[in-house]
Amino acid sequence: MGPPVRARASVLLTVGASALAVLCLVVAIVLSSSGAPQNGAGPSSSPSPPPPPSAPPPSSGPPPSSPAAPPDRGVNRTDEEGQRVWDGAPDPAMEAAATLPVQELLWTRTDVFAGAALTSDGTMLEIFVTDDGAEVVDQARDLLGAEFDAYVRVAPVEHSWDELTAAQDAVFAGDGAEGLGIISAGIDIVGNHLDVGIDVEMDGERIAAAHPEGITASTPRTTPLERHLVPIAAEHDVLIDLRAEEMAVAA
Repeated sequence: MGPPVRARASVLLTVGASALAVLCLVVAIVLSSSGAPQNGAGPSSSPSPPPPPSAPPPSSGPPPSSPAAPPDRGVNRTDEEGQRVWDGAPDPAMEAAATLPVQELLWTRTDVFAGAALTSDGTMLEIFVTDDGAEVVDQARDLLGAEFDAYVRVAPVEHSWDELTAAQDAVFAGDGAEGLGIISAGIDIVGNHLDVGIDVEMDGERIAAAHPEGITASTPRTTPLERHLVPIAAEHDVLIDLRAEEMAVAA
């Protein structure tokens, strides 16, 4: 087995991109082929399969967490920065049973769904769902039957995909980010927050180090960058993590 793959499960909106966010999950494991969302990279255009006619009414309340997986399955590991690492190829049985059908369903409900990611060992698919997502989780269970608990883990989160993308779009809205050194804004799927990249040529390393806990609604609004990002964090009630990045140069 080769060295662990270190990657962030994130989707980036970069400077110079069109108004639409560029969906690109930075995970070096391809889950599925032709047209299917890969490791939560984006919604599928396929219609959501309806629940079977005999299915019971969807439950109310927050989605239940999945039963604990056996100790040798569904293991997650992180690097020294707290980011998830992947060190195993996806389980073929899990791929066939869960990744495509479950994500095709979930990406139709981005009001309650917030993305998906493999566990570090590649044996399970974690789906990130808000407290209002019990209905879509029930539909996913109906879709997979007994294989759901074997291959899918439900991870409750605070923010839906729609909420996170609204905060992401706000980072570059208007000209508020101009001159602040912001070169990217991304959704951290596993962390359920935003990542904002600050150009290293504009003191990005120092700025990121000055905010080890990120930007929140309670961060003092001292600098121009803080005065831009803190209202976004407050309005959307979301954590904004700062990272130093180098501006990509087109070949």
